[in-house]
Amino acid sequence: MKFVIICAARSGSTMLRYLLDSHPDIICHGEVLVGDGLQGLSSKWNLDQEAKIELKEMKRESPVDFFHQLFNSSQFETIGLKYKTDEYFDAKYAGFTEQIESGTSIAVIHLRRKNILAQYISHQRILSRGAPMLELDSKNSWANTLTAKWRNRPFKINKSQVTSYAIDVMNRDEQVAQRLPEHRVHNVWYEDIVTPHSKAMKDLLEFLKVEIRAISTPTLKQTPNHLSLIKNPEIIKDLKQDHRLTDRIW
Repeated sequence: MKFVIICAARSGSTMLRYLLDSHPDIICHGEVLVGDGLQGLSSKWNLDQEAKIELKEMKRESPVDFFHQLFNSSQFETIGLKYKTDEYFDAKYAGFTEQIESGTSIAVIHLRRKNILAQYISHQRILSRGAPMLELDSKNSWANTLTAKWRNRPFKINKSQVTSYAIDVMNRDEQVAQRLPEHRVHNVWYEDIVTPHSKAMKDLLEFLKVEIRAISTPTLKQTPNHLSLIKNPEIIKDLKQDHRLTDRIW
């Protein structure tokens, strides 16, 4: 089965990608469609250096062929990748989006985040500090160095900016649903799969038609409670008064 994880930025897609890639019957690439290189290519897709060079050249010369090649493996039947809505609606990546929309045999995992305020805060920290929200666990040599380098410092949020961000994210999510009417789509909330053994994760594995089994991720979330990062928490009450955001702000 071919599948694509479609989501807004800071929706937990990196965590989900690693969780799925840890399943012995699944290959899940990261954001391999973005950029000029092969960053995000699953390590389970065993390619020698010559094959990687050829694949990189294919990406540059024939992006459509590159897209389809990512789903080609003699070892795995279930192969997917993540594709953010930033790229989905970007004309630069229109060729990839067209392949997804026209390829109705490609299953879609539509990942969203219930708490859009937490999503906004996570996004702002990335934009302002470049601080990774997910890092390799403490068994990896560089994890502690990164944790010490980027600290969780509170900052003020702006009501109009949060509202604009939230409406944009929700509008894009709605457009994705409208543009994939013929696809098999599985909608999933980040908050429901943050525990690897949750019912939502089991339902997702059933959707992908693979064995229900334990899966794991080599990443650790580095963001504390999002409310602890807001210097002006009184603004949350004002945000909740907007009927469009009532159920997505807490």
